[in-house]
Amino acid sequence: MDLLQGIRHALRVFAKPFGRQSGPSGVVIRPYRGFGSHKEICVFGSVFRQASSPGQSSRDDILAQLKTIWRRMWRRGLRHIEITADFAGSRAKTKTDRFGFFFLRFRIEDAAVGDGIWQKVTLALVDKKLAAETVEADIFIAPESARYAIISDIDDTVVYTGVVNKVKMMWHLFFTKAESRVAFPGVGALYRALYQGNTGTQHNPMLYVSRGPWSIYEVLESFFNLHNIPVGPVLFLRHWGLTFDHPLPRRSRDHKINFIRHIMALYDDLPFILIGDSGQRDPEVYARIVHENPGRVLAVYIRDVGSKPGRLQAIAELARETAGTGTTLLLAGDSLSIAQDAVQQQLIGAEALREVEEACRQDESGAHQPGLLAQRLPASKQSSFYGVKTMRSVPGKYRTLFKLVSGIEITVLVSTLLIAAGIWGFVELADEVMEGETATIDRQILLAMRTAADPSDPIGPLWFEESMRDLTALGSTAVLLLVSLAVIGFLLLKRKHGMALLMVLSVGGGLLLSTLLKQGFNRPRPDLVPHGSYVMTASFPSGHSMLSAVVFLTVGGLLARYIGTRHLKIYVLSLSILTTLLVGFSRVYLGVHWPTDVLAGWSAGASWALICWFLAVVLQRRGQVESSLEE
Repeated sequence: MDLLQGIRHALRVFAKPFGRQSGPSGVVIRPYRGFGSHKEICVFGSVFRQASSPGQSSRDDILAQLKTIWRRMWRRGLRHIEITADFAGSRAKTKTDRFGFFFLRFRIEDAAVGDGIWQKVTLALVDKKLAAETVEADIFIAPESARYAIISDIDDTVVYTGVVNKVKMMWHLFFTKAESRVAFPGVGALYRALYQGNTGTQHNPMLYVSRGPWSIYEVLESFFNLHNIPVGPVLFLRHWGLTFDHPLPRRSRDHKINFIRHIMALYDDLPFILIGDSGQRDPEVYARIVHENPGRVLAVYIRDVGSKPGRLQAIAELARETAGTGTTLLLAGDSLSIAQDAVQQQLIGAEALREVEEACRQDESGAHQPGLLAQRLPASKQSSFYGVKTMRSVPGKYRTLFKLVSGIEITVLVSTLLIAAGIWGFVELADEVMEGETATIDRQILLAMRTAADPSDPIGPLWFEESMRDLTALGSTAVLLLVSLAVIGFLLLKRKHGMALLMVLSVGGGLLLSTLLKQGFNRPRPDLVPHGSYVMTASFPSGHSMLSAVVFLTVGGLLARYIGTRHLKIYVLSLSILTTLLVGFSRVYLGVHWPTDVLAGWSAGASWALICWFLAVVLQRRGQVESSLEE
């Protein structure tokens, strides 16, 4: 792959999730699937403004891909917009939150509900000046034939995302197509059996939950259709998703259990089946629901995703506790084990069990996914305590690891590990920040840099405060752009066009990534102390910290690679790192960023700079980029 092909591929990756969300320009109402009963319904959606579509284009049309990314970047959720929902003679009204999301839950007249399982709710904006088209949302109405409701996790329960490995999870969430996402063998047949019930005609409500963002909603729709999984409302429980209590909550620890409580209240005449995985807190959450609602949970099924012995023992203890209430908690290694237990409890029919068994056999052979490598899983094993099944072994995906790293110089290997560490650090930090776990330490550090008697006064003399303003300017867009243009101009004058292009990609890509991350997390700026510098963008991650890391580390790495002596290399790299650290420190000192914003900016910026450096090394070895400033 030459450099131009690499650029096209990178742009397709970044534009893919945005291209799926094309549509008309102007104000748009985006509905999601809702659900309800003959007494009450729930409707979800968002209202946003977007630019005009770039239209149809080739996969290799770089300009069109850039336009698609730009269009998605500048999509803006409209806050505090009134929206109405009309269904079967009943009307409800609400307002969008500050990110443009809305949630409606309202009672309806039983007599006015039709016979169809899927029905339509009409959504419209109250303010006609916004000129948004009226849209219809699909609503699943539980029929009288339903005998139970199913609540299922998605991540590592329906689709393999590697939730126990958060870096792998983020990759699967954002950078894989629906047809490339690996469904657990037999999951489609199992869920169809649960949907149809013991009689085959029950049409039991299916509700899915995920920790992912709403931006992958279309991908999940395609995935469900591809694997013939019964569709249902897909509800996301993270800070960027919707919940019953708050459209965009800061914490997510209790969202799943609150969601289940609300659903059980809505379907108060139905028992429930709960399905999850062992990678997170599903067993604990479901066991708590069982104890709160004795007799209402028919079964709890937990898919084992590679738990350690201590985790297996903890789940076994939960299984013993729930058994005392009359509810089975089964830790299953595959879909067939779940189906076998469901037949014993007369939740599904015997014919459905045979279909699940056949589907598992075909899925493991790869017959359901043309073009994908078949990955046969080893036979499941039995554990020695309480009859709890352990999972099938994870496929041997890492056999070629030593082949990939053998013969690579130690600096490349170390840089790869540092990139992985930086991405992991950013993901972990973002997870803690969005759950509110860092609020206390953020406040303590920010206040520690202020006079106790007057939080508006930073500690230290006036000359030190002014110096911090000078240092923070080193991370501004204007200064970094000037430095970048100076380096690019120098490389062009030296006729090092490959190096110059890599510098453009490094800085431009870092700026794009910083903008996307800020808009994705949209964390408010600190309001604890007055700002010592003008700000106009979101807080997480710190753009000054991230972009200074990108520019200064890229320039420092570029210079260090072509300097002869080790002492000069260390000096240049140390100066680049010190400048980056000082810029980040100044942002916290001036009160314009939380400390965790700066840490996240450093992690993301350093990772991106290392990725660009790694790319430069690879291209230099292939002779596609100059390997010396003098050649």
